[in-house]
Amino acid sequence: MAALHSWDAHVLGIPRPANTLVWAWLFIKVNRCNSLPSPLVPEAMIQAYAREVYGTGGAMPDFSTKQFLYSDQALNHSYAKAYVRWMFPNLSHDLSTCFVFTALGDQSCRRTMWPELYPPHYWADNEGLLLYNPSFRGNWSRNNWNFAEDNTWVEVTRWAAGCKQGGWKHQQCEGLSAVFTFGNTSQANVHPYGCWFFIAGGTGIFVNTGRSKRFSNRNDAARFFNAESYRSRDDSMWCSAALAQGYDSFQLGVERAPYVRHESRKRRDQVELIICSGACATQELCGVCPPLELRSGSSADLPCECSEAGGMLNCKSHATAPPCDAAHKPVMPLTSASALAIRHLALYQQELKLFRREFSSRSLPPIEWFMFGMGRRQKLVYRSGELVDAINGTIIHRWTVISAVINPPHFEVVLIVEDGYEVRVYENEMAVWIHILDHERSTAKAIAGTMVPVVLPSFKGMSYPGVRRVLLQETLVNIMPNGAPVPNLFAYATPWYRDGAMVALVLNATGNSDIIRDWVVSLRELYDRNNGVSEPDNLGQVLYLISLASNSSHPLVSRALAEAARLRRTTFTGPYITGKTDGAVHPVYQTAWLKFGSTALGIIDDWGLPAISDGYKDIFWMPLSNQPEKPTSNQSAGPTSPCNHTQSWHAAFPYLTWACDHTHHTKHGPISDQDWPLTFEAFGSRANHVNVGRRVDQRYASSKIVAPHSWHAAEVFLYLHALR
Repeated sequence: MAALHSWDAHVLGIPRPANTLVWAWLFIKVNRCNSLPSPLVPEAMIQAYAREVYGTGGAMPDFSTKQFLYSDQALNHSYAKAYVRWMFPNLSHDLSTCFVFTALGDQSCRRTMWPELYPPHYWADNEGLLLYNPSFRGNWSRNNWNFAEDNTWVEVTRWAAGCKQGGWKHQQCEGLSAVFTFGNTSQANVHPYGCWFFIAGGTGIFVNTGRSKRFSNRNDAARFFNAESYRSRDDSMWCSAALAQGYDSFQLGVERAPYVRHESRKRRDQVELIICSGACATQELCGVCPPLELRSGSSADLPCECSEAGGMLNCKSHATAPPCDAAHKPVMPLTSASALAIRHLALYQQELKLFRREFSSRSLPPIEWFMFGMGRRQKLVYRSGELVDAINGTIIHRWTVISAVINPPHFEVVLIVEDGYEVRVYENEMAVWIHILDHERSTAKAIAGTMVPVVLPSFKGMSYPGVRRVLLQETLVNIMPNGAPVPNLFAYATPWYRDGAMVALVLNATGNSDIIRDWVVSLRELYDRNNGVSEPDNLGQVLYLISLASNSSHPLVSRALAEAARLRRTTFTGPYITGKTDGAVHPVYQTAWLKFGSTALGIIDDWGLPAISDGYKDIFWMPLSNQPEKPTSNQSAGPTSPCNHTQSWHAAFPYLTWACDHTHHTKHGPISDQDWPLTFEAFGSRANHVNVGRRVDQRYASSKIVAPHSWHAAEVFLYLHALR
C-alpha cells in the first residue's frame, strides 16, 4: 500500500483517523461504495498536479474546495495525469461521478468518450477538459454560493471567440468591439462589452473582481441595466451601464438560464463574471488571453502568462488546452489507456447488444477474466490482478489493482495499479505485451513464449467487426503451442478432428493456416477416438486438414481412402459411408465430410449423399460439388433434429444450432450474455470440468460450462464470414 501522508485527508476534506488500520479500512470501504475516490492519494501525484495547475510556491491547495479538475489531456506530467485517473477509478463500470463542464450545463463523460452513441452539445471546443471534481464539497446551504466578493482574486476560465460553436458563433470578439445584440445578428454597434469569464474553482487562473455587482439571473441584470426595457435580451450595453455606476465588474447567475441544463441534475451554481473596467473597455478581445492581470498560485500570489496557442484560458507553463479544432470536435475528458479502453469497450457493448437482438444469447456466470496467447503462443489467463500460465497455473505477474478494464475486441486488459500508474496487457500480431505507463517512462516488453506471429484482421467495413475479432480470438486461444486445435484448453487434453476442421476453416479464411501446419503434418491416426470409437466423419475431416498443410502424398491420405472403401455402402444416389458419430448413425453427415475433404485435396470421387434419414445432415453447410442445393429455411426441423432450437442442446451445444442456422439461413444461434467469452459448451460428456474449476472458476465447473469453445466460435465466425 502507498505510504500515508498527513495532508492527504486534508486535501480531500476527509478527517484522517489516527489509526492506520482504520484508515486502510476506510480506503477499502470508500472504494467499494463507489462514493468518493480513494483518499489515499500518493503524495507525488497530488504534488505534481498542484504544481502543474498552481505553479510552485504557496500552501498546498485544499482540493475539496475546488469545483473542477483538469482532464489529463490538459496536463503534461505523468504524476499529475495519474492523480486525475486516481480520482475516477471506476469508469469502466460506473460513469455516475464523471461530468464535464460546458457553458450549457454539465454533460456526462460518456458524451465525449462515445460521441457516436451519445451526441454531445457544446458551446465551445475543449469543454471536455474541465471535469467536475467528485470530491468537491460546495457550500450547498446558501444560494449563489459561487459569487465572488468585491476586490478578490477568483478562479476563472474562458474561451477564444473562434472556439464557439453552433448558434453562439455570432458572439465574436469582446472588449471594445462591434457586438451583436443577444439573439440578433443583423446589426452590431461598437461598445465596451467587457471580458467574459466563467467562475471555475480549480483552474489555477485568477482575475480580480474589483467593485462587482451580482445578479441572480439575466432578468435581474436586464432590469438593472435596461431600466426602461428590462425584458430586452440585449446585453451589449451592460458594461457601459456598469461603468457609469462605478462598477468594475458584474456577475451573472446562469444556473436557471433556459440554455443551461445539467445532465447530472445536480446544482452547480454556474456563474459568469464580466470584467468591464480597464483594457476590457478600451481594447478589442478576440483571442483567449484577456488584456488584464492574471495570477496563479494557490493564493493568487504568482504571475500568470497566458498563451494564445490554446483555445481555453491558460497559464503558459501550467495546464493548457490544445488549439480549438477546426472541425469543432469535443475532446475526451480522459485520454489514458484505461479511458480509451473504456471508450472502445462501450462501442463493443453496443455492437453486442445489436448482435444479441438479431440472434440470441444465454447467460453464463459473470466472471471477469480474459485469455491471452493466440495461435502457438504461451497461454495466459488474467483474473483478479494476476496474469497466470493457463496450463500449469504459475503466476507470471501480480498487481494490486485499483480498477481494471477488459477490452475484448482490442485483446487488452488495462489496469490502474496501487501506485497510480497504468499497466496495459495486450496482444497483437507480434506477441503478448506488458506495457507499463508509469510516472517517469513508458515501457513495453513482450512476454517470453508469445513472440509467434498471427494474422488479426480488423474486419473494418463488415458487420459486427468487434464481435468477429473476439470470435477469431476465442478460436485462436484454443490452439496449443504445438499447433493442435482443442475445443477448450482447460477441458480437453487432445484435439478433436471435427472441431479442428472447423477451426481450420476459420484459419484458412483469415490467413492463419500456417499455425496448425506442423500439427497436421505430424498426424498419423485416422480417428481421434475421443468418443471411444472410430467415427467415420473423421476421415473427411483429416483429408480437409491435410489439404491446408500438405498434399495427397501425406501418409494418411491413402489410408483414409482405403478406410472409406471399407465403410462403403451403395444406394441409388451412389456410394456412401456409414458408422456411428456421437453415438448414432449419420451417413449423410459422414459422407458429406468425406466429399468435402476429397475435393479440398483435388481427389475425384463418386460419393453421393444418401437419401437416408440423418439427424446431422443439416449441420453440414459447406458447399459440395455435384450435389443438390441445400435445404431452404422453410423446411421444418424434426423434433430430434439439432435444428430444432427448442431442444435443450440449443443452449448446451450452441455450435449445432449455429451450423443449422448456416444451412437454413435462420437466426436462432446464441452467444453468451458476457462481454467475454462469447462462446461456450455445457454438459460436455468428455469435458474435464474439474480442471475448468481449478484454472478458471468453480462457478463454471458447477454449471458444467466450458468457455471459450473453439467449435462454437468457428461456427459463429463462419456464419458471419459468409455474410461478408
